[in-house]
Amino acid sequence: MNEKNYIDLKGMQERVDAKFQAKVDKSWESFNKQQERAKKEQEEVNELFRKSILSERKEAEKKRAAEIEAEKAKAIAEVEAKYESQGVKSEKTKQRDAAFKSMLGNIRGMND
Repeated sequence: MNEKNYIDLKGMQERVDAKFQAKVDKSWESFNKQQERAKKEQEEVNELFRKSILSERKEAEKKRAAEIEAEKAKAIAEVEAKYESQGVKSEKTKQRDAAFKSMLGNIRGMND
């Protein structure tokens, strides 16, 4: 009340408005903090997901390279076996024959 025993409605409204504005400001501050935490958490999840995808991609590339090498070795072995059966010696066979010759060359009576 003021001096004339009237209710100060304007002053009451200003105090209520100030309290309300303080609550609104506090609410927005809380909301913004929550949004920031959610954003950081999402960034962490995205980073983990990215690392997971890269890891899977690298594993797939390694597996693919190993499978290619295995298929190459298999194809080379098939071709060498085909020509070995026709009498053409492969490098591996030539090396094995040379090793046998050097071993047998040292045995007495084999060179006679």
